[in-house]
Order: sequence, then structure tokens, then C-alpha cells
Amino acid sequence: MSDVSGPAQPVAPGVWRVPLAGRTPPPYDHTNSWIVADGGVAWWIDAGFDPDDASVVAAVRSALAAAGVRTLKGVLLTHTHADHVRGVPALRRLDPELPVLVHPVEAERVPGDGPVRPLQHGRRLIAGDRELLALATPGHSPGHLAFWIEAASVAVVGDLLAAETSVFVGWPDGDVTAYLDSLAAVADLGAEVLAPGHGRAVVGRAAVRHRIAEVIDHRRAREAQIVAALAEAGVGSPTSLLDAVYPDLDPALATLARRSLHAHLLKLLDDGRVERAEPARTEAQSGTPTATTAQAAPDGTLDDEPTVRPVR
Repeated sequence: MSDVSGPAQPVAPGVWRVPLAGRTPPPYDHTNSWIVADGGVAWWIDAGFDPDDASVVAAVRSALAAAGVRTLKGVLLTHTHADHVRGVPALRRLDPELPVLVHPVEAERVPGDGPVRPLQHGRRLIAGDRELLALATPGHSPGHLAFWIEAASVAVVGDLLAAETSVFVGWPDGDVTAYLDSLAAVADLGAEVLAPGHGRAVVGRAAVRHRIAEVIDHRRAREAQIVAALAEAGVGSPTSLLDAVYPDLDPALATLARRSLHAHLLKLLDDGRVERAEPARTEAQSGTPTATTAQAAPDGTLDDEPTVRPVR
């Protein structure tokens, strides 16, 4: 989904969306950065753009100018997947001492040199008279953060959700239970605007409530689909359940789909709805996994995959 324009789009008083071209999973071709500013003082949220693309770096400078930014206090990261942090070195060219604030469990994944500071749940950040509240919203990644700008009723939610599509929640970074809890926590804010990592903002309190409910329903429906496939198969793993859950899957997405199934099966284990089982064996295997079995997942994750069965 092409939505790259700019240089900066105001979505609420003191909050600007900056969609910048970058390498990110389809269907998007951009990652949103967000500027939160007041009185010429600002925080920049997320930086997924290519730091060596001169046209995009020029758009960054234009966005700061359009938002009237004279002092950039630092970079806030919702999380550290590459399509949200790749541009950090370019922002640091503006100021080598520009601090990057990120949840401590993901601090080691911030690229480049320069100060990295821990950002915990409940921390309040100030830009002029504008206040941002950091909220732990794990699920998509273990240290995922959202930022609540109460005065503007805007929740910057990173990859907690997107306006039009589902986001990836998969092993090893993803946790489906934590993800659903994080969605519920953001719903409780009563935001007028959801500011996601990709795609347009969701505007209007009713639209925000509807979108969050829609995303939760999608996850619940996927879980029900997995439970049904597992009941029919009797025993299953992410690899063996792949075709039943994703019958029309593009082969290029098989690894991501397996990782998503892996995360869902771990949730079902935690919920007590399934239990660990030995992998299915053929008569020829005589109780010992063969090389063929161990290599069934092309990305090499099979040995770590849970094999489960419904609780009897």
C-alpha cells in the first residue's frame, strides 16, 4: 500500500505523521515516523527509513521544518525491528549526541553509535508543554512501547496494529497473550486517534474502538482455526498445521506463517488447551527422528517447534 507523501501531515494539535519510504514487509512500502512537538521542541518517534537515501533524509529535514522544530530532544522507539530503527544513524547525523530511548530489553538492537537510554512503562516525557506517557505494550515484540499524548488524545502504537491489515505476531519475538492484553490496554485509553507504524491514522473514538475490536476478533478467529485443525489432525506442529490453517499461502510467506503458528501454539499451551506431544513418527523411523524430519522446516526452526495435541 503506497502512502508515502509529506513532508509532514498533522493528525492532531502537536502531532505530525511522517510516512517515509523504506524496506518493510508487504503490503506497505513505508514506515510512519511521528513528530510530537510544542514550542519548537520535539520528540521523533521511530525511524524505519534508509539512512543512505538522500531524498528520504531530505524529507526528514523538511518534516522537522514543517513542524516548526528547532530543538529535537531525542528519538523514541516503539520497538527495534529493522523497519523501525534503520534510520537512526541518519537522525544522529543531525546531532551525534542525540539520545535514543527504547525499552531496555531491546536496547542492544539499536543500530549505530551514540547514547541509548532505557525507557520504562510509566515514564513521562515532555516536549514544550506537550506530555507523552510511555506504555509497555508487548506482544509484537517483547519491549514494544506505545506513547499516549493525552492532551491530543493520540496513541502512537507502532506495530501493535495497522489501519487496514493485521500485523505479524510470531515466534520468537511475538507473544499472543501479551499482544491481546496490550490491545485491551490501548482500548481502555479511549483515544480519538490511533497512530500506527504503517498506513493511515485511525481517527474518531468509535473508529478506534471498532478497529481494536476487529484486530482482537481476527486473533481469536485464527486461534479457533488452529484449534479446529489440531482437533482434526490429533497432533500437530507449526509445520504440519501450515496447509490446514493457510491453504492458499504464498510460499514466500511460509516461514512467517510458521512463526505465527508457533506463537499461537505457545499461547494454547499456556492456556492449558493443548499439551506437549511427541512428533508423529513413521514406521520406518523406529522411534528416532530422521534427517528428513529434522529439516522439514526450511528456516531451520523445526527442532524448536512445539508439537502438541488437544488436552484429553
